[in-house]
Amino acid sequence: MRETTETLDRVQLQIDAGQLVEARRDLEALEASNPAAPRLPALRQSLEEAEQNQGRERSLADLEGMLTRYLKDKQLPLAELALDSILEIDPEHPKQAEWNGWLDLLRQELKRDEKAQDLLDAGRGALEKGKERAAKRKLEALRKIDPETAELFEREVEGALTKRRQDAALESERTRFEDLLRAGDLGAAQASLVRLESLGATRVSVEFARRRLEEEAAKAEGRERADKLEHRFRERLAVGDFQGAREVSRELGTLAGHGPRSAEMFAEAARREGQEERLNAVRQGEKQVDELIRQGSLDQARLALGVLVRLDPENRRRSAFEARIAALAAEG
Repeated sequence: MRETTETLDRVQLQIDAGQLVEARRDLEALEASNPAAPRLPALRQSLEEAEQNQGRERSLADLEGMLTRYLKDKQLPLAELALDSILEIDPEHPKQAEWNGWLDLLRQELKRDEKAQDLLDAGRGALEKGKERAAKRKLEALRKIDPETAELFEREVEGALTKRRQDAALESERTRFEDLLRAGDLGAAQASLVRLESLGATRVSVEFARRRLEEEAAKAEGRERADKLEHRFRERLAVGDFQGAREVSRELGTLAGHGPRSAEMFAEAARREGQEERLNAVRQGEKQVDELIRQGSLDQARLALGVLVRLDPENRRRSAFEARIAALAAEG
């Protein structure tokens, strides 16, 4: 009897101390050895109530931890569900008002975040469309409700505006480079190419512009050389150096793109040489006719005049020669 009483007292102490596993073990042992022990039903009921309470407290602790985590992570629907579950277990929970207050703050924060995100999206959209003033208005509105996000967006705005200015400067310099190339101002075009590179033009575009500049420089050099050859050609023609003129035309033909002009110059030199040879032949024929008439060689003079007329049908001295020959024939 004494041993039973000691066991019952120990079980009660275990229940009071929250040692429910040990209490359950000892109580079940007592029930097996002495089912009719006094106080046994009361202890069983007390243990079951304690186990229920312990399970309830454990569930509350788990739910409270979940609620705290959801609040921290701003997961409003889950936080609301966790609080509802807590109140189902303990409708009079002492922290109910405090948690409702945190939920209200979270709702306000999420609403503010949503509005801030709308402003941020609208501002970025305005930036993409090049609407700088609209973007800045969104920035100022965002600054009032979310300074931290506004600071980040302000850097985006500044970066976009800086890039837009750089792009505009780059495009302006590209246009200037093209204008200088067309105008043949290659020195200024070279300086413009350096500015293009410093303004951040891509390596491919800079290399393409450099090749174009080199091509234009080569063309300019070719034009300058061609002009000099053209001048030399005229000088050779002027002094009757037709062979020298043809050599100059051949040299011009070695320059890219000047083949047609080289052929024209060669033909002109040949034509001028032919004209000069004909003129010399006419002069020589006139001299021969004149000498034969003076010598009184009538037949030879007639033959020489015939050759001269075939060479130069419109010879300005033909009539005079014919008259002199007629007079010479009359004397004979």
